[in-house]
Amino acid sequence: MTAILEAALAADTLILSNAGAHANEDWRGIIERKAADIANIGHTVWVINSNAARPDVVRSFCSNHGARYVILVGRERDTTSGSGTLRDSAAQLYSIDPHSWQPLVQGLGKVTEDIRRSTTGMWFDALEEVAFGSFDLAVFVKHNDDQQLTRFWPSDSTYPVRRFAAVRPGRYQILGAGRLSSPFAVWLKT
Repeated sequence: MTAILEAALAADTLILSNAGAHANEDWRGIIERKAADIANIGHTVWVINSNAARPDVVRSFCSNHGARYVILVGRERDTTSGSGTLRDSAAQLYSIDPHSWQPLVQGLGKVTEDIRRSTTGMWFDALEEVAFGSFDLAVFVKHNDDQQLTRFWPSDSTYPVRRFAAVRPGRYQILGAGRLSSPFAVWLKT
């Protein structure tokens, strides 16, 4: 078990994000590119399209509940076939509030996904691929409404959650784990 995953699984509050290969890039390539960002400039930006994890929600969750970890999960261990979009556009700008924009840091690798008006990103200062493990989503409740988490929805691929029971194996494969750092989450645009 990796150090980041161990800390994430021990945390009472964390973020779960449905992840996988996308836009003809395999999972390992994505993880390696993002890890290189962290090694070279100290952070990376992980793109998400999720109504349940807007930047203001993530920042508040991190500040008020001490959440610092993200577990990246998928339904399949096959990390070469795309579970995400085939559309791939690159973010160029980010914003802590959705009003004042600045360029992403020079030297940051591509920040790609299906970049839309509502696209956001999580700010990681550590990221590790996980080669094994699974868990049951049902040991977590969603931060916004305390409903038990049973699956991911297309509009909600990422959830701030609270663990209420011991983690146990289940149908979701653990693909990776990351550690959030300030500003925790940002809006993105091309």
